[in-house]
Amino acid sequence: MFCFFTSAEPWIDTSNIYLRSSIQQLADAGHIKTPVTTFPLMWLDIGRDLKHVDYSSLNSSEKQAFDYVNHQFRMAKNNSKKEASISLFIYQIIKKAINITTAIKAKPFL
Repeated sequence: MFCFFTSAEPWIDTSNIYLRSSIQQLADAGHIKTPVTTFPLMWLDIGRDLKHVDYSSLNSSEKQAFDYVNHQFRMAKNNSKKEASISLFIYQIIKKAINITTAIKAKPFL
């Protein structure tokens, strides 16, 4: 049996202090509704909140924070897609190897 993970870690990297600070700034301003005082934070929740932010209502420092958090969110999503593609590729290779092995075992030697 094979187990493949098709997404990246769903948790936000807490070692990135600038990311944590940017999320906190947006939460303090009321743009992020997800509680950010407990860790770990999930990208799913923060991403959902980012979709509802009216960018034109942000001041310049909030726009900077939003841009950075949104950029990190997009990078996390892209990493998920890359990992899913790699997992699918590995799965296909293993499946072909199993099929070849099965065919070899089923074929009588003359």
